[in-house]
Amino acid sequence: MTTILTTLSWVKIPGWHRANLVGFAHVRGLYRARLDGETMFIGRAAAEGSSLKSRLDANRKRYGTGHNHFAGQMIYEHRAEIVMEIAVLDRPAFEINQLADGFIDRLQPPWNRQTDGFRQ
Repeated sequence: MTTILTTLSWVKIPGWHRANLVGFAHVRGLYRARLDGETMFIGRAAAEGSSLKSRLDANRKRYGTGHNHFAGQMIYEHRAEIVMEIAVLDRPAFEINQLADGFIDRLQPPWNRQTDGFRQ
């Protein structure tokens, strides 16, 4: 698992909090919020019908559903300072969830909570 984690291609999304996220509506994968060089949150768009666009929208819009959670509140509060990166993954949902859990276990991002792990 560690080898896979270190070889993901992370892509920065400049101006993610105000950009029109064209092209992300049908892609799944991981996203991470970095603040001052530190990974603050690891998120996932893994389920069928989920997408990186919907997950990012949930955290960047004023009344997005991401605000129902601690991480979403923190991401929204710091949206202009956050460097948002994504890793597009064409893998089954359980693999995307395992990768996210591996990152969370290894990095211990402060905005992820114990309950953020995938439940099998």
